[in-house]
Amino acid sequence: MSYYAATVRLPVWPTLVSWFRVSAKRVVHATRVVVCSWQFATLTVSSYLAIISTVAAYDMHLTVRYSLSLKQYEQNPVGRWLMNLDQIGMNTLPDLTLFLSLKVIGTISVLIVIVGLVRWRARVGHPVGFGVTTFQIALAYYLTYMESNV
Repeated sequence: MSYYAATVRLPVWPTLVSWFRVSAKRVVHATRVVVCSWQFATLTVSSYLAIISTVAAYDMHLTVRYSLSLKQYEQNPVGRWLMNLDQIGMNTLPDLTLFLSLKVIGTISVLIVIVGLVRWRARVGHPVGFGVTTFQIALAYYLTYMESNV
Protein backbone atom coordinates (compact mmCIF):
# COMPACT_ATOMS: atom_id res chain seq x y z
CA MET A 1 0.00 0.00 0.00
CA SER A 2 1.30 3.44 -0.93
CA TYR A 3 1.65 6.40 1.38
CA TYR A 4 -1.15 8.27 -0.42
CA ALA A 5 -3.59 5.40 0.09
CA ALA A 6 -2.73 5.31 3.80
CA THR A 7 -3.39 9.03 4.28
CA VAL A 8 -6.72 8.97 2.44
CA ARG A 9 -8.03 6.28 4.74
CA LEU A 10 -7.32 8.28 7.90
CA PRO A 11 -10.42 9.88 9.46
CA VAL A 12 -9.47 13.48 8.64
CA TRP A 13 -12.92 14.88 7.80
CA PRO A 14 -14.58 14.19 11.15
CA THR A 15 -11.64 15.87 12.87
CA LEU A 16 -11.85 18.91 10.58
CA VAL A 17 -15.61 19.17 10.99
CA SER A 18 -15.38 18.98 14.77
CA TRP A 19 -12.57 21.59 14.76
CA PHE A 20 -14.72 23.94 12.65
CA ARG A 21 -17.70 23.42 14.97
CA VAL A 22 -15.63 24.19 18.05
CA SER A 23 -14.12 27.25 16.35
CA ALA A 24 -17.54 28.51 15.26
CA LYS A 25 -18.92 28.06 18.78
CA ARG A 26 -15.97 30.02 20.20
CA VAL A 27 -16.47 32.85 17.69
CA VAL A 28 -20.21 33.00 18.41
CA HIS A 29 -19.56 33.02 22.15
CA ALA A 30 -16.93 35.77 21.86
CA THR A 31 -19.31 37.82 19.72
CA ARG A 32 -22.10 37.42 22.27
CA VAL A 33 -19.79 38.46 25.08
CA VAL A 34 -18.80 41.62 23.21
CA VAL A 35 -22.31 42.49 22.01
CA CYS A 36 -23.98 41.78 25.33
CA SER A 37 -21.40 43.61 27.41
CA TRP A 38 -22.36 46.75 29.23
CA GLN A 39 -19.57 48.69 27.49
CA PHE A 40 -21.08 47.97 24.08
CA ALA A 41 -24.57 48.82 25.32
CA THR A 42 -23.34 52.07 26.86
CA LEU A 43 -21.52 53.05 23.68
CA THR A 44 -24.46 52.31 21.38
CA VAL A 45 -27.09 53.93 23.62
CA SER A 46 -24.88 57.00 24.00
CA SER A 47 -24.56 57.15 20.22
CA TYR A 48 -28.33 56.85 19.79
CA LEU A 49 -28.97 59.62 22.31
CA ALA A 50 -26.30 61.94 20.91
CA ILE A 51 -27.44 61.60 17.29
CA ILE A 52 -31.16 61.90 18.06
CA SER A 53 -30.61 64.91 20.35
CA THR A 54 -28.32 66.66 17.87
CA VAL A 55 -30.72 66.26 14.96
CA ALA A 56 -33.66 67.38 17.13
CA ALA A 57 -31.71 70.49 18.17
CA TYR A 58 -30.83 71.16 14.51
CA ASP A 59 -34.50 70.80 13.57
CA MET A 60 -35.51 73.25 16.30
CA HIS A 61 -32.82 75.67 15.16
CA LEU A 62 -34.24 75.57 11.63
CA THR A 63 -37.75 76.01 13.04
CA VAL A 64 -36.77 79.22 14.80
CA ARG A 65 -34.62 80.43 11.91
CA TYR A 66 -37.39 80.06 9.33
CA SER A 67 -40.29 80.87 11.63
CA LEU A 68 -41.76 83.52 9.33
CA SER A 69 -42.31 81.14 6.43
CA LEU A 70 -42.74 77.96 8.46
CA LYS A 71 -46.54 78.02 8.40
CA GLN A 72 -46.48 77.91 4.61
CA TYR A 73 -43.84 75.20 4.19
CA GLU A 74 -44.39 72.87 7.15
CA GLN A 75 -45.02 69.37 5.77
CA ASN A 76 -45.92 67.63 9.01
CA PRO A 77 -49.72 67.75 9.42
CA VAL A 78 -49.53 67.66 13.22
CA GLY A 79 -47.02 70.52 13.21
CA ARG A 80 -49.19 72.47 10.81
CA TRP A 81 -52.22 71.92 13.07
CA LEU A 82 -50.26 73.11 16.12
CA MET A 83 -49.15 76.23 14.29
CA ASN A 84 -52.71 76.98 13.17
CA LEU A 85 -53.80 77.03 16.81
CA ASP A 86 -52.07 80.42 17.08
CA GLN A 87 -54.46 82.23 14.71
CA ILE A 88 -51.67 84.54 13.63
CA GLY A 89 -51.34 85.80 10.08
CA MET A 90 -48.98 84.35 7.49
CA ASN A 91 -46.21 86.96 7.49
CA THR A 92 -46.16 87.87 11.17
CA LEU A 93 -43.81 86.37 13.71
CA PRO A 94 -45.59 83.28 15.08
CA ASP A 95 -45.58 82.15 18.66
CA LEU A 96 -43.76 78.83 18.47
CA THR A 97 -43.82 78.13 22.19
CA LEU A 98 -46.39 75.34 22.03
CA PHE A 99 -44.85 73.83 18.90
CA LEU A 100 -41.28 73.82 20.23
CA SER A 101 -42.24 72.67 23.72
CA LEU A 102 -44.11 69.69 22.29
CA LYS A 103 -41.09 68.90 20.10
CA VAL A 104 -38.85 68.94 23.18
CA ILE A 105 -41.28 66.78 25.17
CA GLY A 106 -41.53 64.33 22.27
CA THR A 107 -37.77 64.09 21.87
CA ILE A 108 -37.20 63.55 25.59
CA SER A 109 -39.94 60.90 25.64
CA VAL A 110 -38.32 59.04 22.74
CA LEU A 111 -34.92 59.13 24.44
CA ILE A 112 -36.36 57.81 27.70
CA VAL A 113 -38.20 55.01 25.88
CA ILE A 114 -35.06 53.96 24.02
CA VAL A 115 -32.99 53.84 27.20
CA GLY A 116 -35.76 51.91 28.96
CA LEU A 117 -36.12 49.43 26.11
CA VAL A 118 -32.38 48.76 25.97
CA ARG A 119 -32.23 48.24 29.73
CA TRP A 120 -35.38 46.11 29.80
CA ARG A 121 -34.81 44.01 26.68
CA ALA A 122 -31.78 44.73 24.53
CA ARG A 123 -33.05 42.61 21.64
CA VAL A 124 -35.91 45.06 21.24
CA GLY A 125 -34.20 48.25 22.35
CA HIS A 126 -31.23 48.21 20.01
CA PRO A 127 -33.25 47.78 16.79
CA VAL A 128 -35.66 50.50 17.93
CA GLY A 129 -32.80 52.83 18.82
CA PHE A 130 -31.01 52.08 15.56
CA GLY A 131 -34.20 52.65 13.58
CA VAL A 132 -34.97 55.99 15.22
CA THR A 133 -31.34 57.06 14.80
CA THR A 134 -31.39 56.12 11.12
CA PHE A 135 -34.62 58.04 10.64
CA GLN A 136 -33.13 61.09 12.37
CA ILE A 137 -30.05 60.96 10.13
CA ALA A 138 -32.33 60.79 7.08
CA LEU A 139 -34.34 63.72 8.48
CA ALA A 140 -31.17 65.78 8.94
CA TYR A 141 -30.14 65.00 5.37
CA TYR A 142 -33.61 65.97 4.13
CA LEU A 143 -33.66 69.21 6.12
CA THR A 144 -30.20 70.16 4.91
CA TYR A 145 -30.34 69.21 1.25
CA MET A 146 -34.03 69.42 0.32
CA GLU A 147 -35.11 71.66 -2.48
CA SER A 148 -36.39 74.77 -0.82
CA ASN A 149 -39.14 76.80 -2.37
CA VAL A 150 -38.43 79.73 -0.08
